[in-house]
Amino acid sequence: MLHYSPYRTLSRVLCFACIVPTDAFVLKREANSSQPGIIHLPLEVSDIPKLQSNSTLPPDRDSRQAQADVYRWGLELKSYVMPVYVGTPPQKVLIEPDLGSKMLWMLTTEQEATSVLSSQFDLDRSSSKKYLGKKGDITYVGSSVTYQTYEEEISLSPSLLPSRVEIGMAKAIMDPSRQWGVLGLTMTGSGADMMDDLIQRGSIRSKLLSFNYASSGGFMTLGGVDVKKFSGPLQAVPIIPTSYDANVAFQTDDPNSFNMHKIRMDRLSITNADGAKTTIFDENSASMNRDYIVDSGTADCVFPSPVWRQIVKRLPPIDPLDRRVDCSAIRNTKGSLDLSFGSTTISIPLNKLYYDTYQGCYIAARRGRFRLGSTFMSHVYMAIDYTTHIVYLAPNADCGSEIIPISDSPGSGSDIASMSIESSLDTQGLANEQRGLLDFIDKLQYAQLDNVRLPQIVVVGDQSAGKSSVLEAISGTPFPRDAGACTRFATEIRLRRAKEATLKVSIIPDKSRPVNDQTMLLQYGGNITGNVPFEAMMRDATELIAPRNIPGRFAARDILVVEKSGPDMPLLTLVDLPGLVRIANRDQSEADIQTIDDLSDRYMKSSRTIILAVIGGNNDYVQAPILKKARQFDPKGSRTIGVLTKPDMTERIGLEDKFIDLVMNKDRENHFKLGWYVLLNPGPGEQWFSPEDRVRKEAEFFTRGRWSALPPQMWGIVALRQKLSTQLQRHIGKHVKSLRRQIQDALERCDTELRAMGNAKDTIEEMRFEMGELFTASNNLVTPAVNGNYKNPFGEKFFARQSSPKGTPAHKLRARAREESERFSRLFRQHGRHLNFADTTASASTSADGQNLSPTLAGASKKDFAQMEVEPLLRQIRGNELPLDSNPRAPYILFQDYSRKWPSLAQEYKDNLGVICNEFLGEVIDHVWPVRMRDPLRHHFLEVKMKDLMEEAEKELTRLTDDMELEVQPYDPEYEDRLRKWRAEATENGGTYTEAEEVLEKMLIYYDLTARIFTRNVITQVVERHLLLGMLRLFNPIEILRMPDSTIESISAENKETRERRLKLKAQKKNIEEARSMCAGLAMRSDLRSYEDETDAESDDDDQVIKRQPSSRAPYAPQPQQRKSQESRRSAHEERPRPSVSADARPRPAMPQESYQAVNGTMGQQQQQQQQPGQSWDQQQYYGNLQDQHPPAHAPPPPPPRPQKLGASDAEQYYDTRGDARIRDKIASTMRKGIPARA
Repeated sequence: MLHYSPYRTLSRVLCFACIVPTDAFVLKREANSSQPGIIHLPLEVSDIPKLQSNSTLPPDRDSRQAQADVYRWGLELKSYVMPVYVGTPPQKVLIEPDLGSKMLWMLTTEQEATSVLSSQFDLDRSSSKKYLGKKGDITYVGSSVTYQTYEEEISLSPSLLPSRVEIGMAKAIMDPSRQWGVLGLTMTGSGADMMDDLIQRGSIRSKLLSFNYASSGGFMTLGGVDVKKFSGPLQAVPIIPTSYDANVAFQTDDPNSFNMHKIRMDRLSITNADGAKTTIFDENSASMNRDYIVDSGTADCVFPSPVWRQIVKRLPPIDPLDRRVDCSAIRNTKGSLDLSFGSTTISIPLNKLYYDTYQGCYIAARRGRFRLGSTFMSHVYMAIDYTTHIVYLAPNADCGSEIIPISDSPGSGSDIASMSIESSLDTQGLANEQRGLLDFIDKLQYAQLDNVRLPQIVVVGDQSAGKSSVLEAISGTPFPRDAGACTRFATEIRLRRAKEATLKVSIIPDKSRPVNDQTMLLQYGGNITGNVPFEAMMRDATELIAPRNIPGRFAARDILVVEKSGPDMPLLTLVDLPGLVRIANRDQSEADIQTIDDLSDRYMKSSRTIILAVIGGNNDYVQAPILKKARQFDPKGSRTIGVLTKPDMTERIGLEDKFIDLVMNKDRENHFKLGWYVLLNPGPGEQWFSPEDRVRKEAEFFTRGRWSALPPQMWGIVALRQKLSTQLQRHIGKHVKSLRRQIQDALERCDTELRAMGNAKDTIEEMRFEMGELFTASNNLVTPAVNGNYKNPFGEKFFARQSSPKGTPAHKLRARAREESERFSRLFRQHGRHLNFADTTASASTSADGQNLSPTLAGASKKDFAQMEVEPLLRQIRGNELPLDSNPRAPYILFQDYSRKWPSLAQEYKDNLGVICNEFLGEVIDHVWPVRMRDPLRHHFLEVKMKDLMEEAEKELTRLTDDMELEVQPYDPEYEDRLRKWRAEATENGGTYTEAEEVLEKMLIYYDLTARIFTRNVITQVVERHLLLGMLRLFNPIEILRMPDSTIESISAENKETRERRLKLKAQKKNIEEARSMCAGLAMRSDLRSYEDETDAESDDDDQVIKRQPSSRAPYAPQPQQRKSQESRRSAHEERPRPSVSADARPRPAMPQESYQAVNGTMGQQQQQQQQPGQSWDQQQYYGNLQDQHPPAHAPPPPPPRPQKLGASDAEQYYDTRGDARIRDKIASTMRKGIPARA
């Protein structure tokens, strides 16, 4: 059985869901032969005779009414017919193109007509006929035709010269509904002979036949493809060799004969009404015959019993005798029949799998022997290459018409002829779509956006597997092969199609390199001319990136970019990795081997990488490390393409059959869904001078011996090139959706940083005006925050509308100030007294709110305190008062000692409010002000203003605490009332009290009354008057008018680094927007959307693989500090440290490239170089990204030795033995231009 895998697909023009009006029963279409090399023939739909084979038309139905009925029905049972012009003079006769027939025959006037639609040829009217004397019968299912053969002139169009061919003239036909003849289009039928004649006369350029069937008609095109009639890429499916016997229902396989259009279906599934898929068979269904004949001569799709039973389950009840079905039920049936060939799926809706007649609806499918009729063809665009025996399939569409002529390349061989389709499409601009995909990836590659992993193909294999020969064959450029010239880093090979041949190189430096080294590597490269051999340039670049005899040379993560353009280049990008080494040698140490493994693992691990695994036929492949790695990183084999080189050496080691089984995917462990390809390499000392030499050598080898069992699509560089090109397109298409999201994220990050930086201002007036706007915006946030209504200004989202689980946020200034004031009041009541007493009964010292002001402390009572403390005090402060009188200052003296904690509590309260205000201002600044102005604003304005406010508040608090020394009567009747009440309680029931106890009670009453006044005064006069009301005056726009020019400039003017950073961000934003625009266009392509369903699940650790981050030995910008939460700021009273009033009390995340100096307002000391003129877009884009890096925050550990400023002399160890000093000079003056030589 012939092994089949999807070999290649073809590009197509973008096709959207456009609608073309349905034509009438008889289509008014003319053959289009205006383009040279194309014959475009309209097909008409004729249904009535087919209906009459099942039922008889009512007598009152004339032909006109019948036509209207057919148009109304929209039948799926159709015969597609076309006119031909036969005889001399030409007679217009209808015939049916039939892929299932071999002979050309037509009805004659000798056959009785049974319908007004009859189309017959009058033999008597033709003067060019010649009777050949042969008779025969043609047997169809349910009918037969008896004919006589004539040689006659026939033309497919009135504008074409007729061809003289053998035609069967029907004499008797057993099917009275048959009203037209048949044009047999098997691979060796009459139609194929006519195409040969048309090619010889120059009417067409290739033996290519395309079909487009639709409900209203269709077209048949010779020599071209209508790229507006299908959606997605054309999938190539090889025709299985088959013998032909018209009297046998199913033809048998014949490896030496191509007749019927038998193709192998990879998968047949049914999409159920709920969207779930049921697979009937796939590639692994060994017991199921998957070979089907495409036959336009029948309307039905014919399936074997197991398949038919599965289909019937999804359909309404079917009459087993005549396949009749309820019309309403079938029209409402959901789901589809999905036929997959390679990567292309043709879906036939189940509600289209029927046809109408006067007597009801009938299913257009049946049980039988493996055929796909016009019901299938009405949902597919099909092109048949009679030269290469390949059928191309794609889902049907109708977006207008654009016919592309296809040319065979004379003397190119069958595989080259098959390539002519793609070449012809490309010449019409269809390759621009694929080129757009690759250009899109190129932009992302140079932009090196973080977190964006690129779809790519990497070439990996053993060092002796022939990887360089594969790359040379693909690109047409010789890569170094000799010992010591192995790849030491990733090389990206870009092949692009252009009118003129060019070759240029450049280097994408690793972002973890020192900035100076990156700048040096960016300057390398340019166009390579004939004066500089490519191999010499490769060696020179290798020594520049990873010099020999320096440790870690295989650890380089720089990328050498080789871009080759030309008219014959495939659209392809490959990444060549260093060859895998099994055993250490003088060129690679054990450490080098491990580094190479790590590099290949980093690429292969990503689910967005297609692995091109190269193995050589000179060793048993079970020892190949690349196959082990492929199984490790791609266990399903869904993204690996195998390439076998040196097949001629497999026989020498006795493993030829084993390798053939490998490439035929019979080795279960190394089964790759993308297939295997085999390339022939030049032998030792052998040289192939041109691509034609390679094609000829490969054709000679693979058409003889055991390797001839391989299909042509599995061997040779032509097949591999096309596979890689189309597979890369598919692979990129699979990931366009996710790339679009990641690009959008990168754009948002860039926008955020640009908005944070603000717009540049050049004059003092512009700066003052900008700051005035910022002051107004800031004041619009401060006012509602101080007032406590928290109403956002129009268009702002500063105040959150939902609660925060972490506590009151810093934005809610009034709420936080109130919380702090309540806390101060509570702490003052609890901890404001120097001493508290342990009295258990309520007394006059209980406050008005009922709270006991004397909680337990040290266990002392008021009586004890009066006896031990107050009585000695009274004796010690006696003066000239009369006996039995105490010093009237005694309560005041006791009060001053009893309230000694008041100043510290008030001071802490004031400082805490200062911190709250600072935190609020930090939020306002971060929300309103550009990044470049935040630190200067703090330094030159806010710190000064906040210091003034805090100093005024401190002065007010000092005045209040000083007033505590004043001995002022309370002037409050509550004092006298509480004192009388105490005296009455003390003398109740004959009790007494001492003078000391009375003085103590007077002091406690005085303390309560004064504490209320002090608490209110601190809150009102210190916090509200000086801090909160001061916040309202802080951003008064009048302040801008008072501010000197020097302060305005210090705050608003930006330094050189900030300006350069803005320019780089703008350039980066532009490039990201271009990439986003390209990606959006790609996302609209329906052919790429169809690939999204094929995306494999991406592992979470893929980002760890492809992220371009500085290595651990170069820790650049430090991580931003995290802002402390409110909980960490609000600790217990006893443990709280005294908060600082400065702006540093509020940690702020560090901003990139922003380290303002207090003296001159400039940032950092890192010197950045100007962009060099004459750089390419790629270099300019990367140079912009280069400037984003930070100098190390701390001295990093010493990295492995890196190449420093190297000169042309470093290449001497390679060139001295080759003796061409002119090459060294040429490289130094071209590729190394601008790179200083090493001393």
